[in-house]
Amino acid sequence: MVLHETFFCGECGYDLTGLHAVGHCPECGNRYNLGSRKGVKQPPSPLDRGDQVVRRIRVFLFGVGAAIAVGIGVVTGGMRGEARLAVVGAILAAILGCFAYRSYRSEQ
Repeated sequence: MVLHETFFCGECGYDLTGLHAVGHCPECGNRYNLGSRKGVKQPPSPLDRGDQVVRRIRVFLFGVGAAIAVGIGVVTGGMRGEARLAVVGAILAAILGCFAYRSYRSEQ
């Protein structure tokens, strides 16, 4: 029996389209079963790709926010002669940096 859905090898990502429902990946030898979906993965849907773009934009914006927080803290602290503003900016930047790192790691 040959299925005509699109599936990829769960190990190497080889396109299993047109192959038998049960077998071994011709690329890496991984055993797969299209009926039970063991050893396979389906291609990402367009919605998944959109979510990935949103996550990357979020990481970028957290990073930019961290840089802006440091810049504003240093500039305003330097203009007023108060190191306290620079420290507050650095703390805010560290928090935003942690959010950026956490968001980035959640993608992995």
